[in-house]
Amino acid sequence: MNSHRDNEPGTGGDAQGRRPLRRAWRPLLPALVLMLTCAGATVGSAAAVAPDAPDSLAAPAVDDRRLHLAAVELVGATRTDLATVYRYLPLRPGQAIDQAALVAAVEELRAGGLFRSVDFYTRPGEGRGQLVLVLEVVEHRLDLRWAAGNTNLDGWYLVPAMVAFDNAFGDGGNLDLRWRIGLRHDAIVLRYGQPRVGDGRSYWNLEAGAGRTERPYFADGVEFLHGVDASGLAFAFGRHVDERRLVEFGLDVATVDVAHHSTAHTRSQDDSVDYGQEIPEEDLPPAIREAVGRSARAAAHLDWQYDSRPARSTAGTPTGGLWGRAKGGLVVQEGRPGHATLEMDLRSYRAVPGGVLAARLRGQWVGRGGGLPRPALPRRPVQPAWLLHRRAVAARRRHLAMGGLTRVPQSHPLRCPRHEAGRHPVRRRGSRRRRRCR
Repeated sequence: MNSHRDNEPGTGGDAQGRRPLRRAWRPLLPALVLMLTCAGATVGSAAAVAPDAPDSLAAPAVDDRRLHLAAVELVGATRTDLATVYRYLPLRPGQAIDQAALVAAVEELRAGGLFRSVDFYTRPGEGRGQLVLVLEVVEHRLDLRWAAGNTNLDGWYLVPAMVAFDNAFGDGGNLDLRWRIGLRHDAIVLRYGQPRVGDGRSYWNLEAGAGRTERPYFADGVEFLHGVDASGLAFAFGRHVDERRLVEFGLDVATVDVAHHSTAHTRSQDDSVDYGQEIPEEDLPPAIREAVGRSARAAAHLDWQYDSRPARSTAGTPTGGLWGRAKGGLVVQEGRPGHATLEMDLRSYRAVPGGVLAARLRGQWVGRGGGLPRPALPRRPVQPAWLLHRRAVAARRRHLAMGGLTRVPQSHPLRCPRHEAGRHPVRRRGSRRRRRCR
């Protein structure tokens, strides 16, 4: 019986009874390991794909956690209120916000230059999902700026010194007094402007200034400068139609004083006209002599502009885009008939290796009666000084080679000294022979 009990399968007393079971499971072990490996890979791939799931699947969870702006608090402002801040800050209470929108709005406020510095933080509001934006600002103070270069679309000028008071009265307006220097031009200008009015797309500025401009003209191969003093008021109001288009209306009232004499800026070949020599009124060209004196002038203009240039620039020059202007104006001056003007200006910029390639196309029309409020150019065709000097030297050489038989025009700066004394050669009637100078 003992031998029968020992030979029963499943008894724990004999190790040989378990060998058939182990031999039966051994072929299935590789298949079991492969199934477990595949199952683990499937779970891992599902977890990796879950963050990239469509937004529609995660929308309900995001809506439940959406934050809203409850209020905006201003800390550190001594003269600026929230109504002015909202013209520069694109956020309003009750608006849904996230971190990206919050940072972008504060950066736009900083770029507007309303405050000297802007810092911010947030705190929870009274309700669930509400957020309060706290702005810590520092107001502008009176600032003295040196050697500030400025450019405008009508030219280039340098401001060696400027006293600026940005946001002077807490309404966003900028007040400054600047000394402006340009090519043959210098002026003192007091300016106050509102860069953003109403919905932030309109602006206006008012200027009061006085300055002097040296207007060049050429006569007989010599360059002369004629001084023009002007003082008055200028007002402009504009509106940005969109990000690229602008419409502006301007009014300018000034007193213009044209000097009674010109000053030579170059020297003639025969030293008859010296550098710095003053030319009296009776010797001025007729077109300039007519404009001499003081007169009042009023001008109005309507300006349309298109600007697609990027903010990025190289050495102060845009790196691409177009700028265009169509400007119409009406000028009324004391003692002269009024006239209309029309100006077209187109500029193109393109970045090239080593710099920027710029091209400009400009045209202007002045109506009849448009006597310029500044000294006009001589009515004779204006020619380069080097060409006039060359012709004068050639005429002088011919005159000396012929022993004074040839005649040099009296309007020429290189005349024979005897001609200057009034003894000009005359042509005899019916004869080609000329009389010598005596």
